[in-house]
Amino acid sequence: MTLVRYESKSNVATTRWMSRSRTLAINPALCNELCEVVVRFRDTADRLRCLDTAAEAYFSAAPT
Repeated sequence: MTLVRYESKSNVATTRWMSRSRTLAINPALCNELCEVVVRFRDTADRLRCLDTAAEAYFSAAPT
């Protein structure tokens, strides 16, 4: 099951993780997929990364 979705448009990457729990718990599978997203971001021309959750409880953005 994919827990993390990576989308890129106009050099802006949006990373969204899905959560079935209100706690947004980070588990080993989620950590692995988030690490893969960081590597993908590093290897692209994207210059702004947004991290979002599907639960809409938290949001953060990080320029590079």
